[in-house]
Amino acid sequence: RNPFDILYTCTECPNTTDTVICEQGDACLKAHNMLERMFHPELFKISMCQRGPNGSHCERGNLCAFAHSEEDHRIPLSHTLSKVA
Repeated sequence: RNPFDILYTCTECPNTTDTVICEQGDACLKAHNMLERMFHPELFKISMCQRGPNGSHCERGNLCAFAHSEEDHRIPLSHTLSKVA
């Protein structure tokens, strides 16, 4: 799901497991799997990749959900918005 189209949080849905799918589906406001959490704007590239210095051993390359350099590193949107308010 696109978190900009469906405003779900990066919090894990308690109604979804490896064998059970949340009955609310896309209407649910929580993340349903690891990919929805990792690539959610609140978590995407806010931590450094642990696969070697600057992600040098990372097989995911630009598709990695973790930052590979300081330029890649982000501040979560919620921290940016709280400073504006």
